[in-house]
Amino acid sequence: MLTAATFAAITTEIMPVGLLRPMSESFGVDEATVGLLVSVYALAVTVLALPVTLATTRMPRKRLLVGTLVAYAASNLVIALAPTFALAAVGRGIGGLAHAVFFSVVTSYASELVPHHLVGRALAIVYAGTAVGSILGLPLATTIGTTFGWPVAFLAVAGVTVLLAALALALPSVAGSPAQVGISLRTWWRRGLMTVASANGMLYLGHFALYTFITPLLLTVGVSLGAVGPALLLFGVAGIVGLWISGAFVDRRPRRLMLALTALLLLALVALAVLVPSGSLVGVLVACCVWTLTLGALPSLFMTAAVRTGGAPPDIVGALINMFSNIGISAGAAVGGLVFTAAGIGALPVFALVLVAASLALMLVARRRAFPPGAPRPPAAL
Repeated sequence: MLTAATFAAITTEIMPVGLLRPMSESFGVDEATVGLLVSVYALAVTVLALPVTLATTRMPRKRLLVGTLVAYAASNLVIALAPTFALAAVGRGIGGLAHAVFFSVVTSYASELVPHHLVGRALAIVYAGTAVGSILGLPLATTIGTTFGWPVAFLAVAGVTVLLAALALALPSVAGSPAQVGISLRTWWRRGLMTVASANGMLYLGHFALYTFITPLLLTVGVSLGAVGPALLLFGVAGIVGLWISGAFVDRRPRRLMLALTALLLLALVALAVLVPSGSLVGVLVACCVWTLTLGALPSLFMTAAVRTGGAPPDIVGALINMFSNIGISAGAAVGGLVFTAAGIGALPVFALVLVAASLALMLVARRRAFPPGAPRPPAAL
């Protein structure tokens, strides 16, 4: 159930990525402007994740989860019925508010339902939904939107989230924190939590600077508009492989796995930087498969690494990683749009690989304070 909920949440977040062209034609704006719908959503999460999570730490988790799923449904409904781009942006803001608290809730839920030494496996299962949302939810929504009209895709996801809200009522109850949780930046830095969050944010910035414009990238190398959805499904198969790798090895060699996958992502971006300008269709498709394989695994690995620092309780960790992820998403979509407009689609892989290289460098030098290779540490007292 929690995995399905994260699937719906991520599909809601990134759905405009696959529908840039039909939405731009409908609203009468260019594709880079429609890409700002991703930034609006992510900006709301960035601003609200920590304060909303802190304000709701005492609330029962089930009630909060149901509320966020209903808000997701309302967001998608507003966008589907929006007559103007401005109203669609308002709908994205509603979704951003729900997203601001959603991942702190599911992180806390998953951590409370299993023994401490199995938290990594539990988070990998729950956060599998984020990977499946990116690699399967997006292409499915894209296919629906390009076949039946983009509003139908938003209506479909709204219906799914309403169904999940009803199913969530059957989940076991998990109480909120008995006392108000505080913030200790000193503890977060000392335990390595901020280092993990920063590396995560840089990787997301590079990823979404390019991924926001995956549709025009594919169109540039010869993929037809009707084939974009199937192409994204192909990438999804690779992402499922990455997801399996994450679940199988997250509790064994997490540091080595993160370093290897991030290095592989870097190589895929180097290949795209060379192949996109040359128009190599097959080469671009292969490189994109490698790219999405790594992104199938990395989100749950980052969350597990953050929880294992013991820098904060799981709900606060979830909010912090969510916030930094969305800083990367909002900045990546916005700056990616500027790079796309100024230098063309071929410049985006170069921009992305620089940021992923910075993330990898931070992982390499942060061995003592973050990305621990061994057993998880207990949460710090704040």
